[in-house]
Amino acid sequence: MKIFYFTSTGNSLHAARHFGGELVSIPQAFRARDLEFADDSIGIVFPVYFGGLPAIVERFLKEAKLDAGYLFAVLTYGGAALNSVKILEKTAAKCGVRFDYINAVEMIDNYVPMYNIEKEIAKGPGKDIEGRLNAIAEDIRALKKGHSSPSNLGFRVLGGLLRSIPSMSVQPGRDKTFIINDACSRCGVCAKVCPVGNITVDGSVKHLHRCEWCLGCINLCPENAVHLKSEKNSTRFRNADVPLQDIIDANCQVGP
Repeated sequence: MKIFYFTSTGNSLHAARHFGGELVSIPQAFRARDLEFADDSIGIVFPVYFGGLPAIVERFLKEAKLDAGYLFAVLTYGGAALNSVKILEKTAAKCGVRFDYINAVEMIDNYVPMYNIEKEIAKGPGKDIEGRLNAIAEDIRALKKGHSSPSNLGFRVLGGLLRSIPSMSVQPGRDKTFIINDACSRCGVCAKVCPVGNITVDGSVKHLHRCEWCLGCINLCPENAVHLKSEKNSTRFRNADVPLQDIIDANCQVGP
């Protein structure tokens, strides 16, 4: 079994590790340029962005060739999954991909423009994250089929509205709104965790305006030096079970 994952703060990597098999980072799959894969089972694990798919995941579905007897997808989300499962179904169908099983699991929301991260972390114990992940892992081992959408109709309608608003969609130039303060030590972590090689660090930190809007550079900066004008507070998040180096290994597009 192969599981392809995209992670920014570690939630989706933490989820993927529950399901077994060989884990393959989507950013590193693109870097290797070999996008043809075959196995008995193939899965994809990724976070919900704006009620839908991250741009890099959508591109992976379009460009990769996945040959497997059983295909599954697990989405991680914070506040609500909205209509992300339906969007995944439609996007995959356009790419000639049909998932046998789709499910979603609520985790810690770390979208700093909308949420107070301290409050979101405090909600974690009540979400039964491990129990949900273990239940999904059992489904996958049993080759269960079916698509589960955890959001009610109202949330799914809201998700459709959000996806229709240009300002809520991923825009490559949104990195222009990042603020790098004097705490920046030029350590280069922001560049190493960027899944699309959007950041360079030399005498200064520069953004190349092809941002995925994963906000990994904001959440994972060891000096808490990267900010947004619109953020709710300065608290940051990384999944406690995923070391920073694991996210660097998954996403880094610089160096050999």
